Amino acid sequence: MQQEEEKQPEKKVQMEPEKIYIDLIEGKPTPDIESLCMACEEMGVTKFMLTKIPFFKEVMISAFHCDHCGTKNSECSFSGKLEDYGVKYEVNVINNIAFNRTVVKSEFATIRVPELGLEMPPAT
Repeated sequence: MQQEEEKQPEKKVQMEPEKIYIDLIEGKPTPDIESLCMACEEMGVTKFMLTKIPFFKEVMISAFHCDHCGTKNSECSFSGKLEDYGVKYEVNVINNIAFNRTVVKSEFATIRVPELGLEMPPAT
């Protein structure tokens, strides 16, 4: 009489993703980093650059491009030290020309324009 071998369920081995270490030099983009495109699931290219915005903070700029489907994405995120205390800036806009501004805010800041009923909460 032969003994039947018990079949053990196959264990799925998960591979750890490859870790990438890059020396960031302010104002110099990194070499191309191959990364997955979320639109077509092919491999695209991502670059990073550390830079300082005058009167603001250090930021990390990332740019992604996929040659397969043409998807592009860029982001700017805070990369410096958080201050111990918050700061409140209040600006009085006197005309349309003064209102025509580019505003850079951190992911923790809130922008309110009560006259327009506008509020941009953190993480937007």
